[in-house]
Amino acid sequence: MDTNTLFGALVGGLCSISATMLGHWYQNKKERRINRAIILDYLKRTTDTFSCYYYDNVAPECLEVINSKEDMWRILPQAGFSKNEVDSILNWLFIIKIILQKYNKGIRSEGYNNLSDISKRQHLDAFIKVNSVDLEILEEIKRLLDKYK
Repeated sequence: MDTNTLFGALVGGLCSISATMLGHWYQNKKERRINRAIILDYLKRTTDTFSCYYYDNVAPECLEVINSKEDMWRILPQAGFSKNEVDSILNWLFIIKIILQKYNKGIRSEGYNNLSDISKRQHLDAFIKVNSVDLEILEEIKRLLDKYK
């Protein structure tokens, strides 16, 4: 085998490897962007609806994730969130889960969005006031959403 053939094979192999690596990098970046967009959309909807006392427009892609902190620990860093942001998001999802459970509205239930009557609003207001740390987390989430606009 002469030098030109060897050099050609080497360059061809490197180009092939580089193209494959670039393809994987681009796909991972694209998936991170999609994950981040889904999560930020979910957070925006839940923070907006939290103030309005209803939950009928939460992102369906994330409803299952509320049940699994382990999944969120895996998904959030892959989406490029920092540890502090991950903690804030998980705390917020935990609060949402508590509120939904408090009103016996299972996450898969069709009826969990019906929080419009006055007594339930009063109970929810009391729940928010008693757990003032929840409002701090809500503010953190709002800052996070502003940061990624």
